[in-house]
Amino acid sequence: MKDLKLAGLKAERSSIEVKGVTIGGKEIILIGGPCAVESSIQMSQSAETVKKAGGKILRGGVFKPRTSPYSFQG
Repeated sequence: MKDLKLAGLKAERSSIEVKGVTIGGKEIILIGGPCAVESSIQMSQSAETVKKAGGKILRGGVFKPRTSPYSFQG
């Protein structure tokens, strides 16, 4: 845990690299994907759409808790 940054009261810019994509740098990073993953076909289509839109990172929620037990759980 010695390599982890500590939170401070003074704001300072930082960045992190994830799979070759720098987050927190000068470039705006588009992250996109479905709120709830329903199928592998949906994820493939989402990946294509995100990439065509200039997205660098694909995300997808596999479980989305709801307040009602009768609503769609993803």
